[in-house]
Formats: sequence, C-alpha cells, structure tokens
Amino acid sequence: MAKVVFERDDQFANKMRNYQILANEKIIGEIANGGKETIELEPGTYTFQIKVDWCVSRTYTVELEETHTMHFKCGSPLKGWRILLSSVSMSKENKFVYLEKVGS
Repeated sequence: MAKVVFERDDQFANKMRNYQILANEKIIGEIANGGKETIELEPGTYTFQIKVDWCVSRTYTVELEETHTMHFKCGSPLKGWRILLSSVSMSKENKFVYLEKVGS
C-alpha cells in the first residue's frame, strides 16, 4: 500500500471546520485545524484536492507506487489582514484553501 500524508496549518481561518480530503473527486477523509492525516491507498494514479464547503484547492495528479509515501501541506492562504478578503476569495480555486506537495 502507498501512503499519503496531509498536514494542515494551525490557523484562525476555518479553525472550527474540518477540510475534506478528496481523491479522484471522492471524499476519502477529513483533516482538522493543525491536524495530520495519513491515508493508505492502492498504487495507481490519483487526483487530490482539499475542500471546505464549495471552496476547493488546486488539483494534484500523482502516481502512487507500492510502499511510496507522499506528503502534502494544506491550509488557508488568508492570513493576517488578508482574512478580510475571504468573501471575494471563496469562488476562486486555490485562493481560500490551498494544497501543496511537499518534497519530491
């Protein structure tokens, strides 16, 4: 089995809400504020996204190999004064929540 590790920043934005973890457009888990989730999947090609309400991150398409571990970081790019822009950021991909691949 391959492993995918998701780590979420500890932030004020969406602090009380879990993010949904999507693989191939299906919910495969949730991650809390400041949380870390490890999900085991069969080897293959997957598309990953993070979602909260109707706001989604960019999509990553990756090939998972047997015994491979892949790491992602997620959170909200709205920090500090930028949190005031949340209402105009909700409809734009990767502006309200983000997903980044960590490492190679």
